[in-house]
Amino acid sequence: MSNKVTAVPSYRLRAAVVCTAGFLVHLTLGTLYTFGNMSPYIVSYLRQHGTPDLTETSSTWIYALMLAGQGGSMWIGGFLEKKLGTRLTTLLGSWIMRYAENMYCYCLQ
Repeated sequence: MSNKVTAVPSYRLRAAVVCTAGFLVHLTLGTLYTFGNMSPYIVSYLRQHGTPDLTETSSTWIYALMLAGQGGSMWIGGFLEKKLGTRLTTLLGSWIMRYAENMYCYCLQ
């Protein structure tokens, strides 16, 4: 009989945690790629709530800036990944993205 205690969770629990974490990472970071589908609705909302002269062309600038931000973030993320490791960098990137989206909600109010 062994008194050895291990901190490793069961295989099924670990698999569920990994799948859930992967889903949440893709949900958080995938908002950039869904912008094209949401763009007409965002422009319509912004027209009704304070910017009546906004055009569809203006939304392409938003998308272009998002892509430029992603490019800069990838460079910084690569640097952080070497310093902090993959898990911590992914967590930090997800938190920053979620914080930015929440701040965007407050900016519209």
